[in-house]
Amino acid sequence: MNSNVKISPPQLIAMLLIGDVFALFCLRDGISAMTALAFAAAAALEFLVTLPFLTMYRGGRSIEAAGKIYLSVLLIFIIIRIFAVLSMLWSTGEIIFAPFAASGIWGRILVTAVIAAACVYIVSKGIKALSRACVISAAIGALCVAVVMISALLQSDFDNFRLASSEGFFSELLRGLSLGSGLGSLLVFAGFSNGKVMSSVIWYFISNIVITVCIILTGVLVCGGIMNITDFPIAAAAQLSQPIAVQRIDSLFLSVFAVFAVFAVAVQGSAAKLVVKQLFSKRSS
Repeated sequence: MNSNVKISPPQLIAMLLIGDVFALFCLRDGISAMTALAFAAAAALEFLVTLPFLTMYRGGRSIEAAGKIYLSVLLIFIIIRIFAVLSMLWSTGEIIFAPFAASGIWGRILVTAVIAAACVYIVSKGIKALSRACVISAAIGALCVAVVMISALLQSDFDNFRLASSEGFFSELLRGLSLGSGLGSLLVFAGFSNGKVMSSVIWYFISNIVITVCIILTGVLVCGGIMNITDFPIAAAAQLSQPIAVQRIDSLFLSVFAVFAVFAVAVQGSAAKLVVKQLFSKRSS
């Protein structure tokens, strides 16, 4: 890997969390306190999976030392993640859309194309510009999520709180594992960390668990009473939240949703670009 390009731990964490939070925005079907617990367990399992691979970065080694097969597998995971994020964006467009998307399928195609073009532009600017922009976007998104959570705590009826899910813990665990499938990009970008790789990844997973639990429990508090008729509980919770009596948060959430959608794809696209570059250089060497 190019040793001249380095990502600070906050940048690494922000790049990875944006995709995780976007996936939570697009979460479908019912949720409960069990969902939060299962998703936290899924994140812990993912951390255990990454441990053997993270040891490669000790002593200044990078993932290219693992060989072409390893890089190819990472690329496959990243491509799958890109299509998964685009699928989330498309499906969530049923209830969250820009004005053009209201015109039907062609409007949604236009919005998706604009987001794809923005992603291509961001990826072309390189990993340094992307990592810096992700920190700013993550900070704005964190502020939005905090506003929604505080509003939910102040206004929600705690009778809405649901402990158990219609699905068992194991099913919720599998859902959490499928939702947080950005391990490919994590293993790529960890090789560019200018701090301690292991501690950066640990802090990422801790942040992931805390944010995931907080967002899901907020969704349960707000939408617990209408969970059976809500396809996207987290998005619905943001839309129903009213931090100010005369103003809804829909427009703010739409803005954060769109920005996170762009960066969620751009982060994966940048990871794919780095892996492809390494595969090409190995062939030509």
